[in-house]
Amino acid sequence: MQYDTAAYTVSISDDVKALRPFFISITDPAQKITKAVLNLKMREMDMGQNRYTFSRVSADSWRAKVIIPVCTSGKRNWLIELSVDDQTSSRITVFEINI
Repeated sequence: MQYDTAAYTVSISDDVKALRPFFISITDPAQKITKAVLNLKMREMDMGQNRYTFSRVSADSWRAKVIIPVCTSGKRNWLIELSVDDQTSSRITVFEINI
């Protein structure tokens, strides 16, 4: 899966399953990102703290290893709340994935 924003591209592994590690990558062609963090959430359900910090893997690339927990009610729709800081601002982008 791939999501494009005005400033960067977010790529998510294709075969995402609960309790199995996968990677989320950010490509930043302008090389302006200074920090990136994601939170996994569900609508109308508290799934606890699921926070992951991205690591820089090259001048224009960041990556986080993520594990989605199992929802005991059987829901499979997750919100990825991505917080990205650059030299001048912070922005939050939300993506929804179904596993």
